[in-house]
Amino acid sequence: MTKQSTAEEFKEIFAPLRQKHLSPQEEATLEQAKEWMSGEPEKAIKQLFQEARTLMTSGDAATAAAMDLARRFRATARHLKSSAPSPLTALSPKFKVMMDDARSDPDVSQKLEVFAFVEKAIENLKAQEDNGASRE
Repeated sequence: MTKQSTAEEFKEIFAPLRQKHLSPQEEATLEQAKEWMSGEPEKAIKQLFQEARTLMTSGDAATAAAMDLARRFRATARHLKSSAPSPLTALSPKFKVMMDDARSDPDVSQKLEVFAFVEKAIENLKAQEDNGASRE
């Protein structure tokens, strides 16, 4: 397993991607959003990623604990998305492209393994929910 990324490392990883994909106006919007994100939203996300890093050590994104994390992560993301200021919401497609770029770079994608773990856990949760719905 590679070294766990910290918030500062994430900042460094995404700096060139932000420069590549965001206009100066969009960058300013993102800077303004930091105030909106600070406090409870930031604390909730950090806590979920810390828990994900701990769960990653098992290597299994299908455990009951991983499913619980996926449920809470998905709920938090939905809440944040629904309450985000509209200029920030408008940047969502660009964030997706930035993340796709990060994943396509082997060196960067290794540093983002916690994101991959969370995504896998969410995929597993969705599959579990879909299987439960098909049995009803």
